[in-house]
Amino acid sequence: MERKDITAIILKLLQEWDNRGFSPYSINCGYCDIFAEQVVEELREGEIEETAFHANNTQHVWVYYQGKYYDSEVPFGVDDWRELPIFLRNGV
Repeated sequence: MERKDITAIILKLLQEWDNRGFSPYSINCGYCDIFAEQVVEELREGEIEETAFHANNTQHVWVYYQGKYYDSEVPFGVDDWRELPIFLRNGV
């Protein structure tokens, strides 16, 4: 699959979550693991990655695919997982 396919999947899932009252930000505040699992399930590729960080002893889960990192706030991906907004907000 091309990278644009993961973006299309993420955008479709975001619409489904939005219909249930979740924003990309709110997904990343407790539902990031479920969202990442849905992305990988639909994509049938990619890796789920996670890390803990010190901001409130928090853990974050995202998808790594074809050299980029994706979560609900970054449907087009970033080159370094530390560029994901959740880490930028929390000074990681």
